Amino acid sequence: MPSDHVSEETKKMLKMTRVIALTLPMLCGTAYAEDTVKIGYIDPLSGGGASVGEGGLKTFQFLADEINAKGGILGRKVEILPLDNKTNPQESLVQAQKAIDAGAHYITQGNGSSVGAALEDFVANDLPPKFHPAAVRVLLGCTPTGAGGA
Repeated sequence: MPSDHVSEETKKMLKMTRVIALTLPMLCGTAYAEDTVKIGYIDPLSGGGASVGEGGLKTFQFLADEINAKGGILGRKVEILPLDNKTNPQESLVQAQKAIDAGAHYITQGNGSSVGAALEDFVANDLPPKFHPAAVRVLLGCTPTGAGGA
């Protein structure tokens, strides 16, 4: 992707993904006992917000391919799990649980402040023991604080 044709949104996602790639290894060692680092991408993939969500998903998948082509994160392949929240806070919680059930250790969300608030509450209160709240909070743009998890 030539840099003169990259939108500002894509540049921001590239920067965020680089931060994620550098931050994840420092935050949570147990995620790397597995062969794949799974990131749940929770955004609208249907309905009125689908074009924005699909654009973000394509960017995350592109970046995962780039990271994987360079050897992954600490030698682990990165996999993006696309999950459609329909820009609905309650559906976002259902999709967050699906991400956890699918083996994701990290989730990200980009569209909808009500969705972000619901996911932040989920991260703070309802995470299973092997989920990594500090990384989720970094992905959601929140300050890591003492939520449960390992």
